[in-house]
Amino acid sequence: MRRSIASGGMFQLLEPDEVVKLDIYTRCLIPGELDRSVRAEIFPGMSVPLVARTDAALSRLVWISRGSHRSRRNLRWILAGAKPEELATVRLTARDMGLDELLNQVLDESDEIER
Repeated sequence: MRRSIASGGMFQLLEPDEVVKLDIYTRCLIPGELDRSVRAEIFPGMSVPLVARTDAALSRLVWISRGSHRSRRNLRWILAGAKPEELATVRLTARDMGLDELLNQVLDESDEIER
């Protein structure tokens, strides 16, 4: 954890009894994302800030632009349940970040395995 914090990386917390995995990112990928986070109680008496759906989608898009193939499916899953205004925000911000073509490409992909 200390190494990740010092380098601005990420680490994971695992709680096997409750089967919970949290990805902890120690820096902002999307401008203002920490301001939009929502506090949620994950265990009795323990609340943590959770990323907004739009910022989760945009961070996946950044990871995809850096070569993450797994994030492609994750992005589609995140946006599958998005409200129209959330999708509009993602599209607008992706355009501002110069990632709108990549967003369209990923959203047009299928999760089905072709044979």
